[in-house]
Amino acid sequence: MLKIDLKMNEIVKVLNKEETLLREGDTLPFRETLCKLSIEHGNSPLIIPDLTKSELTRSMGPFGYLSWY
Repeated sequence: MLKIDLKMNEIVKVLNKEETLLREGDTLPFRETLCKLSIEHGNSPLIIPDLTKSELTRSMGPFGYLSWY
């Protein structure tokens, strides 16, 4: 669960399975996240089959902002 104010995303609740990708309380710059792309895209679904090849996301890493872990 996130709190988004269009400047920062704050991780409120997270469920990591095999490895820790996010922690509760983490904050991420909104402009560098997949959330920003989704909101800018509007009401229709944003489908990106391969995050590593899309011009929109390839510089973000596989999880948007989280770098290449």
